[in-house]
Amino acid sequence: MIEYYPQKHYFSAVFLISIVLLGCFTLVLYRQWEAYNLSNLWVTHSYEVMRDGRKLLIAADDVENGQRGYLLTHSPVFLNPAAEAEAAQVLTRLKGTVNDNATEQRRIDEIGRDLAAVLHILNEHTRRFEQGAVLNAQDLAQTQAATNKLREDVGDFLSDEDALLHQRTARANDEQRLYVFTLFAGALVAVGGVTLANLLVWALVARNRRAQAIFHAFEEGHRMVLEGVSDGIFDYDPQSGTVLYSPSYERLLGYTPPEMPGSIETFNRLLHPDDYASAWEALEQYFRRETPHYNSVFRLRHKDGSWRWILARGVASWDEQGGVRRMVGTHTDITEQKEKEEQLKHLNADLESFAYIASHDLRAPLVNLKGFAGELELALKEALPLVDKAAAALKPKEQETIHTAFQKDIPESLGFIHTAV
Repeated sequence: MIEYYPQKHYFSAVFLISIVLLGCFTLVLYRQWEAYNLSNLWVTHSYEVMRDGRKLLIAADDVENGQRGYLLTHSPVFLNPAAEAEAAQVLTRLKGTVNDNATEQRRIDEIGRDLAAVLHILNEHTRRFEQGAVLNAQDLAQTQAATNKLREDVGDFLSDEDALLHQRTARANDEQRLYVFTLFAGALVAVGGVTLANLLVWALVARNRRAQAIFHAFEEGHRMVLEGVSDGIFDYDPQSGTVLYSPSYERLLGYTPPEMPGSIETFNRLLHPDDYASAWEALEQYFRRETPHYNSVFRLRHKDGSWRWILARGVASWDEQGGVRRMVGTHTDITEQKEKEEQLKHLNADLESFAYIASHDLRAPLVNLKGFAGELELALKEALPLVDKAAAALKPKEQETIHTAFQKDIPESLGFIHTAV
């Protein structure tokens, strides 16, 4: 019994060291995961700020276009108080969103003053118009100047936010790479630690069973790694075409072990036809060492029939002849990220479509207005000699009335129409 006391002490020491190492690795991995999530939140934050900035411009344009329609048609149906409320709401939301950045706060305050100036000018013009005043070119120029300043300030703000977005996206990618590296490094350390611990314990307890203990420790450590991580892990032998899929890999796609035979044909059967060529080209380039890292994105079919976007990473080992002996890697489900990217693409497409439709819908009636105003000017030039000739037979007061109408009021109104167009 005395002979085994040192063995117990060794076992306790190895156990305590393993617990400490496991705790440190868990803490480091958790911190990396938090940093990665925080980086993604900042990327989403930038997208939200840019979206609200564009919404603010659209709402301001809606208010301005509504007032122009009202001034041109005298119909209050064109006035758009909802757009004014929307602009104020978006501005308030932006102030809350950028409260972490003093520079952006100052820009939002400036944009708020620009928006208030535009709304004040538009409301003042509407009030004067309703009281019977005629808006002149100076009034329209004042509106245009205020609107241009708002657009310039919002454009500068969005440009700065876009630069921040690129920085934050790069930081998020760096954090993701560091997280994956930490995960792999920790997994390798864990495998090594568990293997070493089992080797020491079995060597001290049963020296005559050392070979069996080493094999058992390695197999157990490998199983723990395969089942312990959330990403799908694969172990590919290109020479035989066999692939070992981890239980988490099967859960990732919803299949049971019998439904996923350990062969490369299983992967090809699940691979989307449109992604087949690009997925294998990326793998072959890595095998030929044309690229330093294996990184590929493709779609795999889930058991429920849906397609899941997969981010594949892996490392390989080569023999002396340059052939690939083995490849180990992970598959990460990035379907949610892809869906968000699609949503952003649709949002950008909707914005472009809206801008095109608004431009087209405004251009057609304005061209008609300009054309008919030109026709009126020509008709006025032809009619003026006849009017002057007929006015000679009228009384002086009637002549003054005719002169004021045909020489001042009508030309001035046509000038307003041209300026407005």
